[in-house]
Amino acid sequence: MGLFDFLRTKNGKDTPFQSNAVTMYFDGLTSQDKIFKLLWFADGKFKNYNPEQDQKIVFKNELFTVTFSFTTEPSLLSSKLPIKPTSFSTAENIGYYPSYEQLTPEQRWIYLNWLKDIRQPVDIGYVFVFYYGLERHLLYGNYKDAVDVILLLRKHHENNSFQSYSLNALVLAAILHKDKDTLDRALETLDDNYPSNLVLIAKYLMKQDINPEEIISMASSVGFKNKGYIKKYPELFKDELSSKLEAEFGKRYYPLCSLDAKFEKKQELVFANISLPSDTRAPTLPSIVDCPVFKESLMNLLSSTHEDVKKKLAQMRKDGEKPLAEIPPNISSADDNFDSVCPYCNENLSSPPKKKKKCPHCGSFIYVRSSRLLFPRTCLTEDESIATDEIYNLKEYGIGPEDFFAKHKLTTERLGNKGSYTTTCIDIYEDLLLEKTEFRELGTLYFKLALFKYKIGNEFFPYLQHSNKMQLLQLKQDGYEKVKIVSINSCEGCQKLNGRMLTIDEALREKPIPYQNCSHEIEKGKPGWCFCHYQPVFKDDLR
Repeated sequence: MGLFDFLRTKNGKDTPFQSNAVTMYFDGLTSQDKIFKLLWFADGKFKNYNPEQDQKIVFKNELFTVTFSFTTEPSLLSSKLPIKPTSFSTAENIGYYPSYEQLTPEQRWIYLNWLKDIRQPVDIGYVFVFYYGLERHLLYGNYKDAVDVILLLRKHHENNSFQSYSLNALVLAAILHKDKDTLDRALETLDDNYPSNLVLIAKYLMKQDINPEEIISMASSVGFKNKGYIKKYPELFKDELSSKLEAEFGKRYYPLCSLDAKFEKKQELVFANISLPSDTRAPTLPSIVDCPVFKESLMNLLSSTHEDVKKKLAQMRKDGEKPLAEIPPNISSADDNFDSVCPYCNENLSSPPKKKKKCPHCGSFIYVRSSRLLFPRTCLTEDESIATDEIYNLKEYGIGPEDFFAKHKLTTERLGNKGSYTTTCIDIYEDLLLEKTEFRELGTLYFKLALFKYKIGNEFFPYLQHSNKMQLLQLKQDGYEKVKIVSINSCEGCQKLNGRMLTIDEALREKPIPYQNCSHEIEKGKPGWCFCHYQPVFKDDLR
């Protein structure tokens, strides 16, 4: 008899099963001791969840006081919720902000099976279900074990949202528990030197210094724009900065904890756990990175180092030494023929094209954009043209060319040759989704990302679906109880939904729109795009 043969009926068919069989399944997880003791159980012999512990938890230090309170834990396991063996793919998207209760019986089976080895690849939604419970342990519970498991998850699941949330949670937990070891272990997982505001808070409170690489990485954020030497002679610039730090502070580091300044406080998104209120998921923390005294101090260091490098290069030339640039200069946009070159094969064209045309040399389509907002030429690849068009939407959120290319650098470091400009646009949208906490803003962003993915031929439906979910959550927050489906410019399937009334909880559970089989095309040859939307039902409408 196999380990999970009890999940089948006597005729061999899979069937949903209830309390006693689910409890037996939970028994099978006890062999994974480190994982098992981090799970939260609502009932049965393993019950360890007590709603009374969801009362306010207060942490206080010399910089800030933060209060946490939870509602019902989204990772909560219950023997009363059926599970069912399935052949469904573990890569099937289960959407954003999932909870164990909202999963289907088949999805619960996949999740519980994945818990046997959390290193195995799976849709990131399942990782988040488990991770929500780990965040709770960071605040109260098995803190050290939760840290170990989160670090293990970070090694095996590279999703941007998960990496961002988990790093922020680990750093803040290290601050709250005054745990330098956890801070160091979390920072070891980073691929770049840029210290976030949370990291700066941690370093300040734990009396850790900032190294030269970190100072250089913050050049843009403190307003230092003359970065020619940083890009062209990075090692020389770092050596000169180190010497300047030693001359000023007696060591080759910046003593952050000695900074005498008051810090403005701002909300900062840290936790993913949806049982935390939005103002708790994004607690109000001191903003060291925006402190004028701090920015001016680093600005002066970088500016004087720039002048020192300038003098040293001049002396080297005078002495007959030829300073070698470590990074080749970018191609100049001043070339008279710059707009008459194919962006694919670099062959000269007879004249600058006025609109999309096929290159006579390589046969690739050349796209024309006159704005030069991202690129110093008008002849672009398809990938470049898509990014150029989308940057106008991203500008609404304060994303400019410098921000775009800084993100593109991180994208290419992560994905290598697969790191396209189009992928960078998606990464920026996902970063924005991490920053926002209001349902209305999230709904708009999910809609824009869905539309962008639709345009480039990627899977868009889960994002459109999540945009509708955010609308429902906003309406619920505004005090509405019921909604009505409104279908316009719709296909036959959508028309059947028109006028249907549901409670908001029913709509969240059933997800009737967007209609998955919608056949209404907004671009010929592409999948249908559902235009259905929810409209709040007022009490007068029910009379």
